[in-house]
Amino acid sequence: MSFDVLKDYFKEIRKIPVLSYDEEIDLTVKAQKGNEQARIKLIRSNLRLVVKIARKYERLGMSLSDLIEEGNIGLMKALNRFNVKLGYRFSTYASWWIRQHIIRALANQSRVVRIPVYMTELLHKMRKAQERLLQKYGRKPTDEELAGFLKVKVSKIAQLKKSQYNASSLDRKIGEDSDIEFIDLLQDDEIEAVDELVNLFEKEEVEALLVTMDERSRSIIELRFGLKSGLPKTLAEVARSFKITRERVRQIEKEALQQMRSIITSGQPLMKVDHQAVKSDVQAIEVKSTKTKKTKSTAKRKKPVKKKSSGKNKKSVKSKLKRRKSSLKKAKSKRRK
Repeated sequence: MSFDVLKDYFKEIRKIPVLSYDEEIDLTVKAQKGNEQARIKLIRSNLRLVVKIARKYERLGMSLSDLIEEGNIGLMKALNRFNVKLGYRFSTYASWWIRQHIIRALANQSRVVRIPVYMTELLHKMRKAQERLLQKYGRKPTDEELAGFLKVKVSKIAQLKKSQYNASSLDRKIGEDSDIEFIDLLQDDEIEAVDELVNLFEKEEVEALLVTMDERSRSIIELRFGLKSGLPKTLAEVARSFKITRERVRQIEKEALQQMRSIITSGQPLMKVDHQAVKSDVQAIEVKSTKTKKTKSTAKRKKPVKKKSSGKNKKSVKSKLKRRKSSLKKAKSKRRK
């Protein structure tokens, strides 16, 4: 697709009005029942979304027109799999599938070479050796010096350096202003598995599966697949949130998904999360705590008040004392006589 054709395409899709939430649901239901007009209208209204996502992956080995084409395939797949009962916007759900089709195409195009685990360990050792020898000699070490330090053949060092180049290409940033690395864009084997879980079960049942996990695993799954916000996070973004490595996030995610699968395959009944009951319980607790606070504050206010004696009472007491004293004096004087 030439630049002029793309320009005309962009101009045309800008004219397509944005759908409301109710319109999206209505068209989705009709399209999934076989209404071709509804299907076309829903797809056309989301073509701008495809372009917006495709632009983020420019200059990674594929032309913008090819990226848009892959994104459009993802959009159509999203329509076939979307479940209106989930409560999400179709555009939010579709963005996930658009992104995945673009990423898959980029990964296939770039022919990424996977590095074996033992080679990764050797690479790590070689990098440490390079740092130590650099400090020792004050210059970059030769292959022979590295081989001697690691006790391997010189040919192995050359092989490691070649692998290092391939590995570093995976760590390159997508753009100058982006924190996303190319490795985060590779196809994740677990993505479709979670999407199937979400489609097979109601939203409440997915939440019931998440309740069986520990807090960190649950939070990671929610962030990775956008189960709450509708906006999935990359491994790097989740890793930064939890202050752990991307590999650790991947491990926790994998374990959590295996746990979800095992519950489903075992046929265990899922206890749905009754949000209304939870809400009423929370409200009851809040009311109770408010009443307790009021009772305590009232009790603090009602302190015992000392009765103040009036001025007349004080005077009468004084006069009685004077009379008693005078009578005692008279009695004493009579005894003396």
